[in-house]
Amino acid sequence: MRTLAMLGALSAPWVLVFACADADPPPVVELDAGDAASPDRVAPKLTVRDAGNDANDDWGKVADRPTAPLVSLDLGEVAAGATVPFDVPANALGFNVSIRAKSSDRGLSVSDVVSPDGGAILSGAVLFNGDHPTSRTFYGDVAAASVPGSNHPASMPRMAAGTWSVAFTGSGRGSVRIQSTPDGAFHGGFVDMHVYLPSGLVLDDETVEAGNYAAIKGARERVDAFGEAMRDLYGLERGNVAFHLVDASFLSVPDTRLASLFKLTAAKGDGQALHIFIVEPSSKQGWWGISGGIPGAATMTGTSQSAIALATLGGPDIEGLVLAHEMGHFFGLSHTSEIGGKGYDPLEDTPRCSDLTATKMDQCPDLRNVMFAVGALRDVTTSPLQRRVVQGSPIYRAFLSGEAPRPKAARAGDVGALFGHPGVPLAGSELVVLSSLCGHPDHEAAVAHLARATPRIDLERVAAAPGAHRVVRDRARSLAALSLP
Repeated sequence: MRTLAMLGALSAPWVLVFACADADPPPVVELDAGDAASPDRVAPKLTVRDAGNDANDDWGKVADRPTAPLVSLDLGEVAAGATVPFDVPANALGFNVSIRAKSSDRGLSVSDVVSPDGGAILSGAVLFNGDHPTSRTFYGDVAAASVPGSNHPASMPRMAAGTWSVAFTGSGRGSVRIQSTPDGAFHGGFVDMHVYLPSGLVLDDETVEAGNYAAIKGARERVDAFGEAMRDLYGLERGNVAFHLVDASFLSVPDTRLASLFKLTAAKGDGQALHIFIVEPSSKQGWWGISGGIPGAATMTGTSQSAIALATLGGPDIEGLVLAHEMGHFFGLSHTSEIGGKGYDPLEDTPRCSDLTATKMDQCPDLRNVMFAVGALRDVTTSPLQRRVVQGSPIYRAFLSGEAPRPKAARAGDVGALFGHPGVPLAGSELVVLSSLCGHPDHEAAVAHLARATPRIDLERVAAAPGAHRVVRDRARSLAALSLP
């Protein structure tokens, strides 16, 4: 039997675009932001100052230009199973529909979305042409779905105008956010960002403090790299950026506190923007980057699905790509192929990998795609249908006219630095360690299988590698305990 050790080093450096949407995470205790009743909770403090308030510092601002107004529809209080109609105009690019429960409901989902001609865009929380549900709640307070999410003829290449309908599995307050332009065509747009940094976070030798958080070089470099990646991959531009300081109690965020972290977005109010938390990695979390949902609760703040997060491990270039992957999830994109063959995205123009194991990763046809589950090799790309899904989201501010940026391959980063050998291809055992950096519960069994198929001595070598990141060494040590001698 071929083992990972036989894979050896790949022919080119791996570029990690490795991150997950936290589907079906472990149960958490739900507490409102500020509730310190639990010993695991410290009442969060949030101070806000927009970067760019200094007259000599305009980094966080972009030259303004006309953008389309967001169309928001309040569906009111809806009952479980009820069919709720709403109208979509002829110039719509797409919409996000969501429900916010009054009390925690782990069964909450956007179960069905039907087009004006009766076509099922979403059925049983599964997108047209999909093979697994994506619009279920993660933590019980909110669920969302985006259209287009697949290549149903009522949503691609143009949205069908008229009366659509939606049904939910739970009760709560429903809403729809519609993205549109005067002619119903995509012309590009701004992605405004709110970036949250905890006090005490160290980024490239700078420590985040109350007096400097809006000007941390490492944070700005990551946002710049992210902006470059989103332009190349999705045709969207970095908009205005505001930095916010959060309490040091959120410096390290275990998986059980993700919902509480994302609910801090309530301080900024609803609006067209992407909310990003940058924290430090720890042994109590299983992710490098993570999205609150597939999709997230677009333009809705204060929920467990209102943001994405990055636990910074690498340099700005590669973490800009990690954020681009998480943005893809938050706007409605799934992994092209899941680890262990547990599903694929519903888009016909993305290649699929039927044998996504560490012995086959370098042969996967979707290896270069930004939404590949475990990494992208060399140049990073998107497909036309993936871009269409992203461009239908109401999260960005759509330009009214003009030519959108042409897509191209995004510049690659260097993940070898995490293992102490910058610019050097990764060995098979190192790929196994990378696979384990995704906190998706569905991946745990597949990663354990990979570890058992890897010689223990190879994983122990990674655990002892000089210059490797401490999280990489710790993860390799844990995997070695599962491996056969």
